[in-house]
Amino acid sequence: MFSKIYLDTAPIIYFLENNSLYAEKVQSVIQENAAFGCEFATSVVTNIEYLSKPMIEGKDDLVYAFNTLKKILNIESIELTEKISMIAVNLRTKYKNIKPLDSIHLASAISAGCDVFFTNDKQLKQVSELNILYLSDL
Repeated sequence: MFSKIYLDTAPIIYFLENNSLYAEKVQSVIQENAAFGCEFATSVVTNIEYLSKPMIEGKDDLVYAFNTLKKILNIESIELTEKISMIAVNLRTKYKNIKPLDSIHLASAISAGCDVFFTNDKQLKQVSELNILYLSDL
């Protein structure tokens, strides 16, 4: 079990939109860790990545589900700071193929003291600063 899990946007999407391949796996990881007092965090970037599509499409149920998930799990919403931006810069310098938003997510997780980064983005396998938990490996 983990003490603090950073939720990347993809697992949130898979869970809230009931993805046939991954929704149950996301639910299992969240429930098992929450039962042991695990904390959860994500960046304000997740709001941008997740909420835009349901809001454009008028899917208020998904907007509501996202906000409810954040409340139920008491997900820490990490603001973008100068410190986080510089960690992101260093990550992009070290790992040339990391996308800007991914570097912000990773930097947010590092800054928040997360012990695992929960994602399905295989390009992040190269990152050694965090323990990366991949949905597709579960």
